Amino acid sequence: MKKTMLIVAAGVLLTACGSKTQGGQAQTDSTAVVAEVAEEQTGEKKAVDQWTEEAVVARVNEIYNKVNEVFSQQEVDLRILDSLYCTKDYKDMYQQVKQAEEGKSFEELCFIEYQPWDQGLQTPIQVVNIRPKLLTGDMAEVFFDLKESKGSGECTIGWSLYLEDGAWKVHSFLSHDRDHTGSWEFMRQYVEHNQKK
Repeated sequence: MKKTMLIVAAGVLLTACGSKTQGGQAQTDSTAVVAEVAEEQTGEKKAVDQWTEEAVVARVNEIYNKVNEVFSQQEVDLRILDSLYCTKDYKDMYQQVKQAEEGKSFEELCFIEYQPWDQGLQTPIQVVNIRPKLLTGDMAEVFFDLKESKGSGECTIGWSLYLEDGAWKVHSFLSHDRDHTGSWEFMRQYVEHNQKK
């Protein structure tokens, strides 16, 4: 019992004096250390850390590194990109479009942008002039230019982004004039007008 009380007393004393080292310098906040260690172990960042234009720019560059990797494979599987980088709402709406298209003639199909990531450019693609804009809530918008590394092709596109699971995800594909067949709203309207009765 005495030993337990001594340990508790020592702990209280260390806690009370623990904010300074012997040299009088402030120590690192233990909660910050715990948070840093947890982040290193899980690889996860809090959503608040992503709420900067720099984080949006970094995300665009990260995504296009993966785009170039996927397109360098012998068999290109775009589902990898959709799975990693699109919001749950976008993926759900895409599936609803596919269901609504069943049994329709060619003229009645939705014609979703089928090259939203590469825009038909020869890969590898360079991303330049990234222009992020933070919006309200957990939303952002970004426009950027894509250029062929080994050709003259180029274009300007954009994304509507949502913070989801601590990372920026593509909710809608945009063009410079904001009217794009890869947009979530375009798909929603198609589903609304073609729901099976």
